[in-house]
Amino acid sequence: MDVNYYDFRDSSGNTNEVGDSAGIRASTGSISLDRTVYPVPWGLLSNFDAISGKSPSTQSVFPVHSTGVATNLTSDADLISTTAGDLTVTIAISDDDINTSAAGEDKMNTDLVAGAVNVGYGPVKITVSRGSDEVILGYAGGDTASTTQRIYSGTTTEHREFGPITETAGDSGVFEFDYTIKYTDGPSSSLCPVTKTAGFTELNGSGSG
Repeated sequence: MDVNYYDFRDSSGNTNEVGDSAGIRASTGSISLDRTVYPVPWGLLSNFDAISGKSPSTQSVFPVHSTGVATNLTSDADLISTTAGDLTVTIAISDDDINTSAAGEDKMNTDLVAGAVNVGYGPVKITVSRGSDEVILGYAGGDTASTTQRIYSGTTTEHREFGPITETAGDSGVFEFDYTIKYTDGPSSSLCPVTKTAGFTELNGSGSG
């Protein structure tokens, strides 16, 4: 884009023309996590149905592998942990196209697609996978947060939307948020012991807790 100004009388009393130019282009955004490798989240022994160290011997409970449960543990007391290990990840999106305010913090708050349950979903998609199995934990950066929606896998169109993401500073162009992953998130596995329903709300549509 070019702009020109015709100054009919400059500081010397003469006619003068001055101008300026700027490029107009879209920026390619990027997304990153705060680490390349994360520890495995874990729960408390009280979260699980009876493991008893050896029954079934094919199951594991972090941080003990299934082979250790089968051969080395003598009782549930060997598995006691005093605190659960939820995992918090920081997700950062850099996109100057959304950095539109000359001053003040912008928000990423645009729905990509209208949702099936009266809410759309944003451009950030959070998934966790185990082998070929994948679970979509939710979306972020949409217009309206809807934490009542489900975690899902398969073909269902329901989802969770975590809502707008705030810019880290007025001119940074970086939009950042934290997301907590529990050991119950992600695809199921026969190697994992069964979690008791008490104290948990299932997000797969069953409505039980």
